[in-house]
Amino acid sequence: MPFFNFRIHGEKTELFINRETEIRNVQTLSDLGIAAKLYGTFRNGIAYEFIPGEVLTSETVSKPDIYPLVANAMATMHKAIPYDSQEPCLWKKLQDFLELSPDDFPDDPVKHQRYKSQVMSKMQRKKEIQMLEGLLKNSNSPVVFCHNDALLVVNGYLLF
Repeated sequence: MPFFNFRIHGEKTELFINRETEIRNVQTLSDLGIAAKLYGTFRNGIAYEFIPGEVLTSETVSKPDIYPLVANAMATMHKAIPYDSQEPCLWKKLQDFLELSPDDFPDDPVKHQRYKSQVMSKMQRKKEIQMLEGLLKNSNSPVVFCHNDALLVVNGYLLF
């Protein structure tokens, strides 16, 4: 009997994630054998196959028997879903994230201080996005599908 994972979509995540496209992509990747089987969808989430394993760390990802597997899986994923446009959606998505991110937390001084001390201001993030777009738009790299959810643990922190 298979084990299931359930993913409940976060509040208001539909503002920046197209759930229909997400389901289509998950199903395509599953059909290609590079993602868990999708068992079902419901109003605010999905149920999918549980695959036992470990999140890679900076040490494990660099092992000679591991990194070729990761590289092959990533290459397969990048080729798996045809991307209809030569215009990357990255810049629009980053702008959406930026617009949705809060400026402050006036009702929670502790959270507000932590946010201000650990997160760049919106203006700084906007400048960084513009700088990256300027550097990358003439790179001649093909525009491909990207999952944007590869996980790696570095120094005890889960990186996205």
